[in-house]
Amino acid sequence: MKSNKKAFLQWQTDLGENNVLSSDEATKLYSQNTNGVTVPIAGALLPQTTEHVQLLVCTAQKQKVPLYPISTGNNWGYGSSMPVTDNNVIVDLKAMNKIVAFDRELGIATIQPGVTQEILHAYIEKNNLPFITPVTGAGPRCSILANILERGYGITPIADHFSALTSLHVVLPDGTLYRSALEEMGGTLIDRAYRYGIGPYLNGMFTQSNFGIVVQASVVLARKPAHSEIIYFTLKKSVNLEEVVPSVSKILSSLGPILGGINLMNKERVDSMSREIIDGKKSTTPEWTGIGVLYGEKRIVDAAKPFLRKNLRKHVSHLIFIKIGWFKKIYPLLIRLPLPKTLLMKLETLSRSMDLFLGIPSTVALPLAYRKSGTLPKKLYDADVARDGCGLIWFTPLIPMKPDLVAKYTELVRRECIKFNVEPLITLSSLNERCFDSTVPLLFDRNDIDAVERTRACYDALWSACAKLHVFPYRLPTDEMGRVTQKDTAFWLLVKKIKKVIDPQGIISPGRYSKHE
Repeated sequence: MKSNKKAFLQWQTDLGENNVLSSDEATKLYSQNTNGVTVPIAGALLPQTTEHVQLLVCTAQKQKVPLYPISTGNNWGYGSSMPVTDNNVIVDLKAMNKIVAFDRELGIATIQPGVTQEILHAYIEKNNLPFITPVTGAGPRCSILANILERGYGITPIADHFSALTSLHVVLPDGTLYRSALEEMGGTLIDRAYRYGIGPYLNGMFTQSNFGIVVQASVVLARKPAHSEIIYFTLKKSVNLEEVVPSVSKILSSLGPILGGINLMNKERVDSMSREIIDGKKSTTPEWTGIGVLYGEKRIVDAAKPFLRKNLRKHVSHLIFIKIGWFKKIYPLLIRLPLPKTLLMKLETLSRSMDLFLGIPSTVALPLAYRKSGTLPKKLYDADVARDGCGLIWFTPLIPMKPDLVAKYTELVRRECIKFNVEPLITLSSLNERCFDSTVPLLFDRNDIDAVERTRACYDALWSACAKLHVFPYRLPTDEMGRVTQKDTAFWLLVKKIKKVIDPQGIISPGRYSKHE
């Protein structure tokens, strides 16, 4: 505790008293999360510059105080702002929210960790730039960089957000600033334009890790398409999911980048998107629904549609193409008509979903988190899933596009969720023509101890059942990382060795995607 006092006094000098929070102050701001567990927080620091981060890291090393950096802390369903281990000092980087540079010719944004989807989109619109913001369903106030560092994805033309990352600035555990070899030689533009640089590729080492604090990154953005259309289809009652998987794989392989990806959602997941709770009511939703987006010149999109019809017609009962620009024009007229309330709500959801497809930050996915608990604010923009009391844990395994494997996986998710009285909400999102990521939101009432325990037991059961199929999540909640990191395998032992060399005191995010002693 004595060394902590020295550290806090030094931080007050280096950062200013207003940017250093006590344990009590930090607990009020950062302890809320959707996972139903918490750990003690020792305090919080609010650096304003890279130099601040370097100073606070040096002090932490000297006084042996563990730090836990966050971008905006909106890592909902994966731990929010919660550290992996006890008594870390939060390093909140949201004040570092500058767009450092934007290359208008090449479409490269150089940003700090506090730059949110909303901030980047506003900059693009203000400057009339022909590029798309890499949005996700997490909402306008979530960090662009944090999602990239977790290797997240979306459904816009560059669906794999990590693949758009080119360069990084990282404050290492000794306080020095890491940059690529090319940038150190003066090749800043090359570094931002070409992700691999020269020599060992080290940038990837700073994703899903605790080897440093990322303070800046360059990201390649997709250009706004001349034309875009939604592909919407439902499977026939007689068709099983595994029958359509080879066609989805072939479509993705053949159409390439003009297809942003395909999402397959079971009926429970589709129903959960409604603002109305349908529990106890009979659902008329088809067993599986598919959605994707075509981007490009109109003639190219039009040429792709017959190919889609040919490869899907055996499996689907409905296949609809919706021109996004056309729908956006008629939407204001549609909502003025005396249509049934349920239809108006579906139109609203469709309109806000289209925003995401166009790279416009949207709150369309946020109501899902409030399905079982939490107080949904009157304005969705004000939603804070952790603060509002929602219970949510994400289970997100990677599923190779093998028809029999996909069938076994979806069956086990349904079986295990029902066993624990958890809704089996399943989405299969194509990462490429070979692999899905499945997002399963485990929703529960955070104020109900029994519901919390059941949901955590459900996560355990899903993990065990999926392990028998040899499929595992691509990303873990902070309180679940020990499942993999505590294993004495060659991979995790190498991670441990690297950590020991660059951070011998274990100061940066102890336990985050690494073994904690």
